[in-house]
Amino acid sequence: MNGEHDSAGESLQLGSRSHRASEVVRSYLRTYEKRQESGSVFPNAEASAMVALAYAESAIATQTLASRRRLLESIEQITGSAVFQDREGHAIDVVGLAWATGYGYLPIDAPPLDVIERAFDSMSDRHAKGLFGVAWRTMFLAAAHPLVNAQRRGKLTIELVRRSTYLHQRILAFLDESLEPLAFHETARLAYHAGWLAREHVPNAVELRDTAAQLFAHALSASPFADHQDPDRRREASTVHVAHLLLGAAANDKCQFKEMLADYMFNERLDEGRWLLRATADDAKRYELSPWVLLAVLQLSDEILGAVTMA
Repeated sequence: MNGEHDSAGESLQLGSRSHRASEVVRSYLRTYEKRQESGSVFPNAEASAMVALAYAESAIATQTLASRRRLLESIEQITGSAVFQDREGHAIDVVGLAWATGYGYLPIDAPPLDVIERAFDSMSDRHAKGLFGVAWRTMFLAAAHPLVNAQRRGKLTIELVRRSTYLHQRILAFLDESLEPLAFHETARLAYHAGWLAREHVPNAVELRDTAAQLFAHALSASPFADHQDPDRRREASTVHVAHLLLGAAANDKCQFKEMLADYMFNERLDEGRWLLRATADDAKRYELSPWVLLAVLQLSDEILGAVTMA
């Protein structure tokens, strides 16, 4: 009997989480679409590029052609903006990643090679800035690899091996405490990047999978959500930092933690009138519109598949 009650409780919780996730995704998409009507979604090129990535992942979570067409139009608008002029940041790699991710779901007849080639050529001859710059660049290369022709694939493979090897070495240095420690949400972001790359079967996927799992364990232990922490401390974490932790959990197949963090955000940060998440636990008037939040909620794709529309 207890097993039946437990199963019913889990089913009810899943239904609530699924409904909330779907409504949150719809609300964020509507919010971004309205912003685009009056210009760019964000003044920052990298943030706008991340919106394009969230649009691409939203295309995976919808099964309506009309919604996918609108998402495609939104990605095209971001691509046509100043993103490709941001040669000092990571935006060009992120928008290239968005197109590579969306191929097969967005209503386009062929791989978006023009965008991929522009993104590849823009940075192949210079260094990506910072650890996260290298991570975005490596993700783009991994996603683009199966889409390019044989001639370009050789150059892309060489850079992919170089970047993924460097990223793994830097992560090992961090884990060995040879580098300055990162905040828990930065470590969680790195766990997301590394875990994502391991799933894409990059040349050093096995090594990255192990280090990504260690990164997530570090991030969780240092976060307010660790078992040894006072639960009241969770209110101190900003919503975008909770989103980073959720992304790290999802990329490393930590389903229990992914669901726990999603339930926390929905129970403690969600305005169910507007279906937007508050920026902090104590600020009822300010919403967190960062694309990191939408990307995090989209990790519940198994629960919201087919439920996302652009209506």
